Amino acid sequence: MISQTSENAISQNIPLKEHFDSNDYNGGIQNWAIDQNKEGIIYIANNDGLLEFDGGKWNTYNVPSVGRLRAVKADSQNRIFVGGQGQIGYFTKTDTEFVFTSLLNKLPQENQSISETWKILKIGDIIYFNTESKLLKFDNEQLTSLNLPGYLRYAFNVNNKLFTQFYNKGLYEIINDEFVQISGTVIISDDIISILPKANGYLCFTRSGQVYEWKDSGFSKVTLPIQ
Repeated sequence: MISQTSENAISQNIPLKEHFDSNDYNGGIQNWAIDQNKEGIIYIANNDGLLEFDGGKWNTYNVPSVGRLRAVKADSQNRIFVGGQGQIGYFTKTDTEFVFTSLLNKLPQENQSISETWKILKIGDIIYFNTESKLLKFDNEQLTSLNLPGYLRYAFNVNNKLFTQFYNKGLYEIINDEFVQISGTVIISDDIISILPKANGYLCFTRSGQVYEWKDSGFSKVTLPIQ
């Protein structure tokens, strides 16, 4: 008898179907974010809660006090962090159930109102919640709200470096909880939706389709194709 490895066990659950609709996963029609834990299980932030897919079956988990779920991120401890309207926290599995732990009570009472969570980012073992008006850092079971230099648009994890965009102030890199402004980036008037690394710098893509190149020599708007 040949023993079954964990890799083989996971591969047996690889789905043969490429398209799923809301009737398949029994959730809302809008899915906002997706991640996968170290066991290969897929988690999706859905309007109706957290979707779980092991390659063979779907499960849906409700998140207390949330309007819709917009962000999800799995960490090295197999905690599934989630965020949405009015709530942030994480799920953990026991032998019998999937348990949700809210993180709101780790904030001062006056800071516990969260209107929307757009992204969850993992830098090393640290989790960041990019909410509509806050950037929250969860480290060693402590949750802190970073002191922002302006109105936060979006945060980005680029090769384990954390970058943020602020309204009318351009891009910043966060180094030791300090926001360091990147020179020349104030020229961006549109939301940045993606930052990609390249051999000698970065490419920044905006919502309207503009592309900016950022390297040691400066920051400038470019036209595709880029070498």
